[in-house]
Amino acid sequence: MHQPFLHPGDTWTSDPVGIAPHDGDWYATADRLRAWLATWWTPPQTPPELKTHIGYFNLYARDFMGREYTKLVDLPGIADDLLACGIWDLCLWDMSMATYLRAGTGDFLEDTPERMAEMSAALAAVREKGLQVSTLVNYRLTTAKNRSWAERAEGQVMKTYHGATRYENWSTCRGSFGAFLNSHLDEGGGSLCQNHPGFQQWALDLTDRLLDFGFTSLFIDQPFESSVCFDPDHGHPVPGYGHAGAVEWVSPAAAKVHAHDASAYTIGENADIFTSQYIDLWWDWQWASKRADVFRYILPESLQSWILDAYEHQHEVGKAFALGFLLSLNVRGLELPITAEPDVAARIKRLAGLRARTAAFTVCGRFADQRGLKVESESPVAAYLYDAGEALGIILGERSDNECGGGEITLVLDTAHYGRQFTSARLHREDGSITLLQPAATDTGISLIVPLSRWECAVVEVR
Repeated sequence: MHQPFLHPGDTWTSDPVGIAPHDGDWYATADRLRAWLATWWTPPQTPPELKTHIGYFNLYARDFMGREYTKLVDLPGIADDLLACGIWDLCLWDMSMATYLRAGTGDFLEDTPERMAEMSAALAAVREKGLQVSTLVNYRLTTAKNRSWAERAEGQVMKTYHGATRYENWSTCRGSFGAFLNSHLDEGGGSLCQNHPGFQQWALDLTDRLLDFGFTSLFIDQPFESSVCFDPDHGHPVPGYGHAGAVEWVSPAAAKVHAHDASAYTIGENADIFTSQYIDLWWDWQWASKRADVFRYILPESLQSWILDAYEHQHEVGKAFALGFLLSLNVRGLELPITAEPDVAARIKRLAGLRARTAAFTVCGRFADQRGLKVESESPVAAYLYDAGEALGIILGERSDNECGGGEITLVLDTAHYGRQFTSARLHREDGSITLLQPAATDTGISLIVPLSRWECAVVEVR
């Protein structure tokens, strides 16, 4: 993070800045970045099987205002429904796992003794079915109205240059993301200094408590800090760069999750180059408007998830699947189980099967974007290539946002780019069928014609 701070009379000179023109495309620049990252960046200790999962299902028990959407006693049955769809991962969102924007003044893992006992029993039942079960936890934010403020947070909150509390407020989007709360209802939200030794120890202790309570994996909301802290009593240089502190505690927290369960993992919001060495799977609200293919190409070892609401985003599923993303699924803003949308549940089941059957030559290979691949289609289609050594896999996802779509897709593959010849191709479809394709020779490789329906995903295996 480059935010140099100058005291009166100080000067600052930047590190050398290199400019290297080239006559290639964006891959040439990305390859240089990948080569540099290879000198220091290391991938997280992610369970190998996670990349083959279709995704995880997000569900409210109680939202942060205390409204109940899912009875805890129903969780084992919901787990059965997820397994029937090929989903092995559940993320439970609940008011008792928060202090920020929370009804009442309770701290983490606090509710009535009866409800917490019921939740613990429900989590045990879900685990017995083989699911990974996580929960969303925001470690860095709390509010002045919460009991935790006086007990621990007030001495750890970030401070401005003038010694004032650095407030961070999201109260106008609480719960329903509608701006129905005004400044009269402000709760005094503040971000805690992640360089503070007390915060770091508390964060690791909370991680232990969550795992001991019954969660196997964890969704760390906002494992970052973009600001600096000027409090001289926090034990860091002044100013203290907040993200450095985040990296310091996220690393051992992720290690605790892995040590607790070999199949467990951490999810984090908004990937960055530093904590991506420890967080296994990332969540981002805005992948639809970003160059997800560029990120995937530069850091193919870093797993990403695409937020998909069954009510809004069915046209985005194809691209997310083709990119090898896990699907971060919910129904109507986390309010309903997947069975509330039977057609979506059936679609996810088909995609889970397709991913499992083709993982060896797609998501278990190296993401290569569209290097050496040309795609011709009248309808919008996402197509991405994976290099698995003896085979190449091409994942296709039709992504029309209207009632029309589908048709024939022409794939032109430059086999010389991969330094070997490919002579056969098979088409794997959602329904489980496998069809032989007839490659046509081109000057530099082969071309294939693939029929695809609206919103259909398919995988081409080339050998």
